[in-house]
Amino acid sequence: MNEILTKKFISLFFIVFVEWVAFGMITPFMSFYGEYLGASYLELGMLVGLFSLATIISSVVLGWLSDRYKKKSLLLITLGAAAVAQLFCGLTESLLVLLIARFITGASSGSISIVDSFVCHITSEKNRVKGLAYISLAMALGFIAGPAIGGFIYEFTKESWNYRMPFLFSSSTYLAAFILCSRYIQEPDKAKGTNGFSFSQVLKMVKSKQSILFPILSLALIGMIISSNLVLFPIWSNQVHGWHALENSFIFSLFGLVIVLMQSIGVSLLSKKLGMNRIPTIASLLVFVSLILLSFSFERINLVYVGIILLAAGYGIISPVNTSIISLQINLNGQGTLMGILNFVKSIGELAGSIAIPIMYDFYGPKMLFPQMTVIAMLILILTISINRKRSHEAR
Repeated sequence: MNEILTKKFISLFFIVFVEWVAFGMITPFMSFYGEYLGASYLELGMLVGLFSLATIISSVVLGWLSDRYKKKSLLLITLGAAAVAQLFCGLTESLLVLLIARFITGASSGSISIVDSFVCHITSEKNRVKGLAYISLAMALGFIAGPAIGGFIYEFTKESWNYRMPFLFSSSTYLAAFILCSRYIQEPDKAKGTNGFSFSQVLKMVKSKQSILFPILSLALIGMIISSNLVLFPIWSNQVHGWHALENSFIFSLFGLVIVLMQSIGVSLLSKKLGMNRIPTIASLLVFVSLILLSFSFERINLVYVGIILLAAGYGIISPVNTSIISLQINLNGQGTLMGILNFVKSIGELAGSIAIPIMYDFYGPKMLFPQMTVIAMLILILTISINRKRSHEAR
């Protein structure tokens, strides 16, 4: 536990928290802002899709660089770029400029590979899952506070600026994270050994080991579900239940709150009682059940809340646990590259979800949104059960 209470880790925790407050501020308004600028459903998908595409590119590059160069400098570059990009988002009258700025913000979000590598360097294997869970907790806390702050700003801003002002506050929040990073983050001690694995070496390891490949694919598929919800849930809830920005801000904050509870309490309790290998199966089942409930929530508004809570619980568990399981497959010199590949594949899933599912939504409408996601959740459950059976067989 002492590793979690060090100045290095606490500083990193607060940096991630502030960064995700900035991200969460604009989440409930992104789709409405895009519509305000004349975006189609496909272009609304591109707002998230370009973000994910940029993350795909940057996560691998930044992860690989973090094995070789100073992690603090790389974090400062990404935070500064995000602050500038969000400023342009808030001031633009052009959908094209908004798309470009979202691409830059997405490239900056590849810093999660740096953060994950940072955590792996400053925690032991015993405390790895705790460290990664607490970083995920910082993200979730930020995602609770961000939409709530954004909703408050929206409600108390003049109508001509109510979509823009959350972006401007988001920019200033990224700037605050930049200042915190420059003052309080310390460069971790370099691991002994080589300067790091080559990208091809780590990629070969990922492809040849199901214990790495299947958890990564599971995270990519759940990324599809989460990213498509970020794009379409505000639109779906407006068309089906008449909800607007304030109601969606509450839902996104509820989503984040459940993640906080699972990552601060749930992961630790489940790992003690059931062991790490069984937890992903439980999380996958929660995601699957949540989407079934959401599929039947047209006439039953209570099912929306129950479905969102279960989806958040499943996601809050599977994300840090699978990341920890993956990270333990390689030594410290390759952590940045491995985390880069992990976030690369996750971002591909997010990109696919934010483009393909909005296209399907345009064709089939709101009734088929969650049934499509249920099929994806079934694939996650199959992958998780398969790798769990393989581990059980190997243990015998």
